[in-house]
Amino acid sequence: MDQGKGDPISYPYHDYLFRSFVQWWNRATPEDILIWYSEGVLEEKLGCRPGIIKELFPTPADFISDLERWWRLYNGMGLAKRIQAPPILQSADELRLRPPGGPKWCLLHQKIP
Repeated sequence: MDQGKGDPISYPYHDYLFRSFVQWWNRATPEDILIWYSEGVLEEKLGCRPGIIKELFPTPADFISDLERWWRLYNGMGLAKRIQAPPILQSADELRLRPPGGPKWCLLHQKIP
């Protein structure tokens, strides 16, 4: 914000994206988000306003860059909070919260122009 770029969060979209990472019983992963994006159903799946994705991200590269950025920030913040908490067993849900970059992510990433 110091560089005059404004708020990096577009609340009408990012609120729904973050909710999919945090509040859903079956939390969405970057792979899920990318599949929905490639199928053209992301807005429907997240529950945000139709057409907002194209308004915010003119190219697939812009969309992917934004998704990767927020996923890394979310995982970084989550890790810091887990370090502050008492030790517990890691749940299967937490194991799904890995940064994008696995084989499935790479295949999906290559399919989107």
